[in-house]
Amino acid sequence: MLKGGKVIENRQFQGLHDRSHSNWHLELGFVVKQLSPKKVITAHPRHDPVSETEKRPTLSSMMHLNFLQDFRSWFFKFSLTLLVLLSGILAWQKFGDPNFFPVTHIKIVGDFVHVPRNSLQQVILPFTEKGFLRLDSRRLKARLLQEPWINSVSIKRFWPDTLAVSFTTKKPIALMANSDLLDQQGNIFSAGQVNPISLDLPLFVGPIGQQKYLLQIYQSLYPLISNLTLKIKLLKLVDQQLLHLRLSNGLTLYLSRTKPDLQLKRFVEVYPDVIASKVAMIDYVDLRYAYGIAVKFKTRIS
Repeated sequence: MLKGGKVIENRQFQGLHDRSHSNWHLELGFVVKQLSPKKVITAHPRHDPVSETEKRPTLSSMMHLNFLQDFRSWFFKFSLTLLVLLSGILAWQKFGDPNFFPVTHIKIVGDFVHVPRNSLQQVILPFTEKGFLRLDSRRLKARLLQEPWINSVSIKRFWPDTLAVSFTTKKPIALMANSDLLDQQGNIFSAGQVNPISLDLPLFVGPIGQQKYLLQIYQSLYPLISNLTLKIKLLKLVDQQLLHLRLSNGLTLYLSRTKPDLQLKRFVEVYPDVIASKVAMIDYVDLRYAYGIAVKFKTRIS
């Protein structure tokens, strides 16, 4: 009620107003509380059990939500992996540029008596054209081992521009009949640019495939001959039964394949007193006897 420009309370009017609008409040779903004039009227929504059930997520919606979450996680990981992969490829291409990390220093260490330094440099240089990072050490090592005198190779890289190559050479033991050389393991290799005659090595002559046997015999007989300050200049296997030796003083010895070291010991025992002074007159010495030796002179002794 308005009186004198002011709103005054009228209980009767308020009651009629409340009764006339009660249905309207229920339809809106609100419960109205009447408070004192000094308090604020608040409205609370009425909880409808049916509507709450309808608002609960269904199984299909939950599956759809989980699928979206899984897809987002997978897409993030895939994108990150692809980014790292592309970055690695770009970095490898950049670092593989020979001008980006070139090889500017090459150190070669080894025995250059029979291996020319210039020939090794010519072998190594083409492998350094790809740069420090892309240098193929395995192929370079395989190529260096093809050099006739090289026995082993070690290759190291020192950051950022140094290549170090060290090698060992084969030690020749004997000269084969075809001018090839025989090393300590019984392997035949080419002399390359080296004149084999200048190496002052014993000559091995025998059937193909018998070089390791000849090496074994030589290694067992050499210490005995060395006691006489002599060398074996020729070791020849004849008819698979006879060993033919020629010493550095020109003397020829015949031994059998059975226990040749014992036969040579008898020769060493009698050489200083019996044979040393007559070497120039002796044609050969046959040691194939069980308990003695036979000496064949060039001319009959009167």
